Amino acid sequence: MKKLLFIAMLVATGMTQILFAQNNEIIYTNASKTDQLFDAGRMGSLRHLFVINLKNANLVKVRVANKEAFEKLLNLDSMILAVSKNLALLKDSLQDEMTQKRVDYLNDPGSFVKIRIRQYRPNGTSFVLENDGPALMKIEQDSLNIIGNQVIQREMKNASVPQGAYVRVSYQVSFVINDINKLEELADGTLNKTMQELKEQWDGLDKWSSKKNSSLYAYYNTSQSKFITPMGVQVSLKKWFFRPYVQLGLQNVNNILTGSIGTGIELAHRVTTSASFRGSFTTRYQLIWEPYFFFEKQAPENTFSMRRNDFVTFQRISESSVSYSSGSKFEFKQFLSLGYLVHRSGNYFSDNTFKVGLPGASFKFISLVPEFIFHDLFKNFQPGLKLILDLD
Repeated sequence: MKKLLFIAMLVATGMTQILFAQNNEIIYTNASKTDQLFDAGRMGSLRHLFVINLKNANLVKVRVANKEAFEKLLNLDSMILAVSKNLALLKDSLQDEMTQKRVDYLNDPGSFVKIRIRQYRPNGTSFVLENDGPALMKIEQDSLNIIGNQVIQREMKNASVPQGAYVRVSYQVSFVINDINKLEELADGTLNKTMQELKEQWDGLDKWSSKKNSSLYAYYNTSQSKFITPMGVQVSLKKWFFRPYVQLGLQNVNNILTGSIGTGIELAHRVTTSASFRGSFTTRYQLIWEPYFFFEKQAPENTFSMRRNDFVTFQRISESSVSYSSGSKFEFKQFLSLGYLVHRSGNYFSDNTFKVGLPGASFKFISLVPEFIFHDLFKNFQPGLKLILDLD
């Protein structure tokens, strides 16, 4: 009998691609059969994401396809205890305290539980010096992905489908935990309470409809309530735009403080998200003509003359801005540029001069970035700082 069961499991694993196709799952055709069976990335229909940050840096992510699947996961404590009991049968495979463990747990009510364990050794050994001497220290956390199909009962409007037909719904619950052997400690009621609060929020959403295919998102921090982002509809709007661009600059070249102006064109791509948090993510591609201005004092007339050195510069600027319902706001900006000297006047630059700008500090429309100037293959390498005023 045991041999027959084992053969049945092998047959089921060998038919992975067909079974998933019947359940409308997304399959990576170039993946191995094992990856097709356990890889959570195939579940493209899981459009609702709820993140729960627990104490001691433990984290839980709940992904579901619809509300019915979510309501079947309200008792996460029971799931944790059941999974922990099954993992205890494999404790010999999880006893190495220093390895980072990833466990994929496939839970299907219509079949056997299937478990894959992968372990990774750290690159080097870490220690912590305690009062009684040094002790080994594990830094990387373990992860557990519970993947499964739930069977729910739904009334069908189509006359050709029997009333009360069963529909299979996929879900994924991911745990990032310091020690997977202490998984049962997470079943202290906190997750069940949070899931119940999320259900009440979902019930109270008056602008959400499953027919609109809108995605829901929520973030909970069980130890710091000010970082909580209540459940809301997450909508992404993408937009490309083309426009002129102007900037002013002040930089140090060969210990000479000189001004510059940049004018050209900009192609930008902006993604705006709208939910209980709002974010804007913009990538800007700029091609500009950038003259540097040097002023020389002429003797004996004691007059000034201007020397203009022109660069053609390509710049890439990435801007991120996220606002949370708690009132906190996060902004981030990255800058990268590459310029080539196309017109030379005076002895301020050599022929074949390049300049490179790297990420620095930014505040609103003002940026302070490091700039490096050299000619040919990094000859006469000169570091400096550049202050940019963005007139966009």
